[in-house]
Amino acid sequence: MIRVAPIFLVYGVEIMANRYEVRLCGHGGQGIIRAGYIIGQAVSIFESRSATLIQDYGPAARGGACRTDIVISDEHALYPYMMLLQF
Repeated sequence: MIRVAPIFLVYGVEIMANRYEVRLCGHGGQGIIRAGYIIGQAVSIFESRSATLIQDYGPAARGGACRTDIVISDEHALYPYMMLLQF
């Protein structure tokens, strides 16, 4: 676990040699979903890998809990959700 800011957590897990899973968590308004989108685009463009983004946020207009999951793989992800999460 890498703590980037007081309420902004980044978890990264290497599942297989060619599949990585990253989860960004925080509160709405911090740019969590935008950060996940930027990571996915950067991996797709600069490393020529496939990236899938799943976003989840609460019903609150501002300040609610949100998270984004990024699955990075050398091939197209057959299952785009996280399979193994380590804290």
